Amino acid sequence: MVPAIGGILRGVAFSGLLLVGACASIPHSVIGVDGNTISARDVPGAHIRPIFIATTREPSPDEAIFLSSERGPLSFASVDVSVPPLHQTGKVERAPTLPPDPRRHFVALDPHRFDSETDFLSTLNATLARQPADRRNVLIFVHGFNTAFDGALFRIAQFAHDIDYPGIVVLFTWPSRGDATEYLYDLSSALTARDDLVRTFDLLSRSNAVSGDIVAHSMGNILTVEALRQGVLEGTLGLDEKVNHIVLASPDIDIDLFEKQVGRLPVDAYDFYVIISRDDKALALSRFLSGGVARVGAAEIEAFDRLGLTVVDLTELDDGDSSHTKFAGSPAIVKAIRADLNEGFSAATQENAPPGVRIIGRVVGRASQAR
Repeated sequence: MVPAIGGILRGVAFSGLLLVGACASIPHSVIGVDGNTISARDVPGAHIRPIFIATTREPSPDEAIFLSSERGPLSFASVDVSVPPLHQTGKVERAPTLPPDPRRHFVALDPHRFDSETDFLSTLNATLARQPADRRNVLIFVHGFNTAFDGALFRIAQFAHDIDYPGIVVLFTWPSRGDATEYLYDLSSALTARDDLVRTFDLLSRSNAVSGDIVAHSMGNILTVEALRQGVLEGTLGLDEKVNHIVLASPDIDIDLFEKQVGRLPVDAYDFYVIISRDDKALALSRFLSGGVARVGAAEIEAFDRLGLTVVDLTELDDGDSSHTKFAGSPAIVKAIRADLNEGFSAATQENAPPGVRIIGRVVGRASQAR
């Protein structure tokens, strides 16, 4: 009887994931679909940001989907994303039907596939060269569970726009099914992409970027931390001279595994932050499905005592977005990240933190020491 009850409970948990949405996005054929009556490039006040893409997704036969949920070799692409002029901080204004209205909605423009890694790097360097001298950084974003390509693309475009990121964005997108019932497929897909993320880190370390930052969300954190650990152990990481900040937002990682992973990382070399929220409903369900072991993104503060990281606790922050996506969807934390981008949370104190935000611990890495 006990196994049967366990199976029922897990079924209920998956139903809960469907309701919570985790990192949910519904795949739409939106890539390269411009407005009907006006092009996004002609909209006054619209902000167009190029997004470079490294991916282990197979190309989709539908060019308007562009990248599928199936696994493939590492490849490279780019898409321009138009942020509407009336955009609200923390929101991704998606069109409910197609075509989008670029005056009100995010629009994905001009998808392009690179023929080779060399072509990708050459174009990235040319784009960096056109940036002002103080905006030649690279932000690497690794998305989470239950995220179709279009959802990852629009989320990082929104986040980079809202924090006014001073540089170029590179989205590393792995083949999530974009389906809340496919947790194990997504986990395997994320872990399968480790070598490719290490390769991407190495490629970007060889770019002409002045410095870089890494942001990972949800299940994307296990991929990111594993890739960092693997790069350190193999001596092939190549990031030490360029990375300023590593931000792990809502990490869906077993806390015991995380302690082992972090033990092999030079955490004092970077401004290294973990963003948590103990009211994270998606991670509560993940904990249940994972045998009751706490997930890093919803762990108690005491769990981080020995890890030497800065913890940004958003549990008490409630200003409109899902508990699982507060790092990008909460206007208060987005504004705080924007304000502290050059100084980092390591330079912040509890006294100047936004209401509802706790900052625990302090890591002063090389980037902070140089300021």
